[in-house]
Amino acid sequence: MTGWREHWCDEAWWENQIHLAIAHKDLAISNLRVTLLHYELSLALREVLGADAGANFHTWAVWGSKKAGTTIRQEDFPGVRLLMALGGAGLGGLLGVAGSAWGSGRASWGRPLLSAVCAGGAALGGWGLHAFADRLLDEATQIIRGGNVTVLDDIGRMTARFVCAFHDHPDPDRRRLEGFLLRLRPGPAESGGQDLLRQAFTRYYLARHEPDLDKKHEHMLLANLSAFLHEQTRLEPYIDAVMPRPVRRLMTSRLLNVTFGPQELRVGEDVLPYEEPDHPATLQRLEDPDLVRFLSGPGGWDRTPDSLTGSRAGDWSEIQDRMNYVCDLFRSRHFDPNLFSSPFTDEQVRDLLDDRVPSGPL
Repeated sequence: MTGWREHWCDEAWWENQIHLAIAHKDLAISNLRVTLLHYELSLALREVLGADAGANFHTWAVWGSKKAGTTIRQEDFPGVRLLMALGGAGLGGLLGVAGSAWGSGRASWGRPLLSAVCAGGAALGGWGLHAFADRLLDEATQIIRGGNVTVLDDIGRMTARFVCAFHDHPDPDRRRLEGFLLRLRPGPAESGGQDLLRQAFTRYYLARHEPDLDKKHEHMLLANLSAFLHEQTRLEPYIDAVMPRPVRRLMTSRLLNVTFGPQELRVGEDVLPYEEPDHPATLQRLEDPDLVRFLSGPGGWDRTPDSLTGSRAGDWSEIQDRMNYVCDLFRSRHFDPNLFSSPFTDEQVRDLLDDRVPSGPL
């Protein structure tokens, strides 16, 4: 689609492309370039790990970034400004009408003044809530854009380095792996460390050299979930800021969804399997002790292991809810073909690379 495959082993090229995406002054173009780079990283990592590996972290990140773009372009609630303006006008008008009714029995000289108050209340109320909606949407845009570029800047750079380190080295090489892992910061994600990414990329390396498909896919699942947990820990401040506390549960149950290709799932409902049974054959019965511990051990992230029942999120701002949902989503749809579809048409990619916001659905 992009013709970038020849650059996959060039770390400097990746660094430049990531810089161009996250530093772009146009927020919409920045997001679209981030989405495109996640897609390219997904393809490059898949080639390193094998076509039979299934989804990797960036396969999922494509659709997370694409979803973020709808908010960055303020397309989530296209009528929110009009509704705010009408609501404000109605509220202001009601106050004016109340005042007019109160003054109806007063001196006639006061009636024109009260009529003016009625009209003025409607105008000011409409303007006030319209301005409030503008401010909320602008703040949400900035916050989500910050989270969007954080993921690419952090995980995307490391994936690019991993691809460069192993793309043309098909044989097992633990020394090369150790050299790569030295570039990761020690410590938990909460304090800026990358221990979870160390686990993720170690598992990607193991998956690459694992001939047994059951074990290979368990390596992939643990790698994807470890990278996602690292990402979600980093994004906690952004998610907390963008979801107003009084309406978090309402937003989760009514408004939030995940999309990949034409597929859309609501996070307030249990995950629907791609096909029966709930999980792919290689991920039905998990044996990797680290993966089992991650999901269902002490402090495990999946509240209902081996079942999609109970996977729904109640409050998306809570990391436990997000992880509970995503553990089931990643496991059940590891091979969903919708995941691997291109986020843009060839024409849209050409427009984007020419620094234009493409036309058509994005």
